[in-house]
Amino acid sequence: MLRLNPYDDDDDDANALTYYEFGGQPWAKALGTIHCVFVTIDGRNLLLAITSDLTNPSGTNAIVAIKFEAGQWQKVVGRRVIPLPTQDSAIHRIAIVHEEDPALCTAVVTELNSSKIFQIKLQ
Repeated sequence: MLRLNPYDDDDDDANALTYYEFGGQPWAKALGTIHCVFVTIDGRNLLLAITSDLTNPSGTNAIVAIKFEAGQWQKVVGRRVIPLPTQDSAIHRIAIVHEEDPALCTAVVTELNSSKIFQIKLQ
């Protein structure tokens, strides 16, 4: 579950917390979030969260990409669950590489049990 607190100085109601459930396909069991990063690529605002079997032994190791409405971080307009090819790998961190260059921008995820790093292009 993701909790956002959009800030608006002029509207007290707009400052209420908003909860989003990641949800997922039937194959994505127990999406327990362990780490996340926020990134803006070519004007697209994304939250990249990783779900790991560290939070639940039967959990799915995956990247959950949450897309926000252009130009702001309050309204979620899309979600995609990307399973990692190595399951049971105890993923635990995600980082962004080359955020300043959309053509080179990637996310890297560390896999503890397999001693691997998974990398995916974000363009």
